[in-house]
Amino acid sequence: MFTGRWRNSNGSEMVLTQAGEAISGVYITWIGDDQTVGREHALTGRAAGDLIGFVVAWPAAKSLTSWAGRLVRGGDGAAAIHS
Repeated sequence: MFTGRWRNSNGSEMVLTQAGEAISGVYITWIGDDQTVGREHALTGRAAGDLIGFVVAWPAAKSLTSWAGRLVRGGDGAAAIHS
């Protein structure tokens, strides 16, 4: 359900793989600390139906960010994660 490449309004991307409830992948940000921009960062999380929660570690910035969201399909069938 969540497997694929996702892009947010800032141009940052994540590539997700879902195996059962487990989520893994990478996040590539285009905003923030110069040591993190444009680099792949490990992502891990869980999914339950159309709900998702995940965490990205930013070792160079000594930081973690977490998100929670819901998969929503628009009238045109396009999928989005509302977090």
